[in-house]
Amino acid sequence: MKTSNDFGLEVVRYRSRHKLSQSDLAEILDVSYMTISRWEIGKSKPSKVVAERFYELVRMEGVK
Repeated sequence: MKTSNDFGLEVVRYRSRHKLSQSDLAEILDVSYMTISRWEIGKSKPSKVVAERFYELVRMEGVK
């Protein structure tokens, strides 16, 4: 069963694997670093468009 903060945990794992700061990932996704922080602690969720951008990054990782 998915928890309410699965997306935030995925963001944390992705940043950790790629040694990215919140600011680095925020720049890639065209959001603020505070937005990344809010996702990671479960205070907010991304829009559908931004979530799709993030998951495209994750998919590209699997192609390399």
